[in-house]
Amino acid sequence: MVLMACWILLKVLRSGRREKYLPPGPPTVPILGNAHLMPWTNLHLKLKEWSDRYGPVYSLKIGSTTMVVLNEPRAVHQLMTKKGALYVDRPVDEQWKLATDGESFFLAHAGPIWRTMRKIAGQALSSKVLDGKLAEIQEAEMNQWMLDLLNEPEDYRSHTMRTSTSVTSIMLYGHRAPRWDGFWASLLEAIKPGSYLPVAQFPILDWLPGQFKTSKEVAKSAYCHNVSMFSRARAIVDSRRELGDIRESLLDRLIDGLIKPDIPLSFSQITHGFLGAMHQGASETSAMATLTSVLFLALNPQVQEKARQELDRVCGVERIPRWSDMENLPYISCIVKEGLRIRPVVPNGIPYRAREDSWYEGMLVPKDATVVVPIYALHHTYYANAAVYNPDRYCNNLKSSYENASRPDYENRDHYTFGSGRRLCPGIHLGERTVWRMTAKILWAFEIKRAVDEHGKDVELSPDAYEIGMSAAPMPFKVRIVPRTAKHAAVIRSAAADIKKFLKQWE
Repeated sequence: MVLMACWILLKVLRSGRREKYLPPGPPTVPILGNAHLMPWTNLHLKLKEWSDRYGPVYSLKIGSTTMVVLNEPRAVHQLMTKKGALYVDRPVDEQWKLATDGESFFLAHAGPIWRTMRKIAGQALSSKVLDGKLAEIQEAEMNQWMLDLLNEPEDYRSHTMRTSTSVTSIMLYGHRAPRWDGFWASLLEAIKPGSYLPVAQFPILDWLPGQFKTSKEVAKSAYCHNVSMFSRARAIVDSRRELGDIRESLLDRLIDGLIKPDIPLSFSQITHGFLGAMHQGASETSAMATLTSVLFLALNPQVQEKARQELDRVCGVERIPRWSDMENLPYISCIVKEGLRIRPVVPNGIPYRAREDSWYEGMLVPKDATVVVPIYALHHTYYANAAVYNPDRYCNNLKSSYENASRPDYENRDHYTFGSGRRLCPGIHLGERTVWRMTAKILWAFEIKRAVDEHGKDVELSPDAYEIGMSAAPMPFKVRIVPRTAKHAAVIRSAAADIKKFLKQWE
């Protein structure tokens, strides 16, 4: 009995220790490992700090579990790309499970259901599809966005969120979001890191009384909210279809059998797990990326001026830039890339799970380890003068984000905002087109200036004031969005009038 007790005590005390062959990392303590070092906020900064101290590939022990951080382009390429089949899964996380019932497309484990969803998303959001019938929708919504900015520039934030959401809603459901406070613009996030107990890492925490596990109730509430919201979206589509109103949307095509899943998907899997996740992910991230560009452009008027010289040469004052102008407006692409680099929308990435043991330069990545590609840390470690906003760094790399993510020349990849390996964001083409269109149009039409106070002095803008959870969005900031000339304003009003009837069909 005494021997058994000693064995159990030894086992407990050894829990949390870094095993042989793991990458280096911060010193551990018994049981906790490195859990006591994990920050409640600004994890992205801590991941970079640890990388600076322990090397580009390092490990953390969170209780009995292992986390391996890959803050190096070569390691990401060798493991996430060349051995992608081993890193296609997601970790086991109770909070994710409670918040999504295990159905979320982006957080789901790799299996037949996820592969089916991935295939549908790839087909529906391919560059060919987006540059076909869906291009007119994006251009029209962006023209409406410019009119909104012209009429209510102080509400630029809600106008940007509405526009990004509306584009996504039309593509998925066949309905636009005419107002930001309308149903189609509803969003929710409930799985912020650090907001819940790490039960997967410390199973004993599951024994705590309910009053100590309020995060579980938050997750359950989030799930119920999402189910209600996206069930209502489905009901609206079903109601209009009963009246014979069949539209060009992903849900309409799924219902009509024009898109056939490889395996049957349940009502819940399609409605909440797939379309719901796509709606939240696509609409929110594009808007956040655009707001980042607005913030940094306000801080860097010389970048605006350089972009306008290019825009004036290609478009003049007579017409608004379109995606078809992309090849002739390379500096706009540079601005988009730099915004995605300097403040990535998902700063810590979405973690992966190692399916098997694998090795990298003599270091073990053990089976079931959580593998993190820390996007912010990567962007601020392996790019020259990383803290400086400088779109010019991309003047010699004008390939699309997808082309960069697919290239074997990993050392010259533009950024990692859309992820890596087989979990590369399926909305990469949509996201890039949305942010590019918004950036080109706002720079063609407006000057983005700092707001001034009652004394005529510039209101301070902070490039570091971000609200960070799983995603990162700039906190509300004040800027002045001023039409460049009366002619530009007239062209905006004319373009918005021309698309009014077109947009009406999606309401």
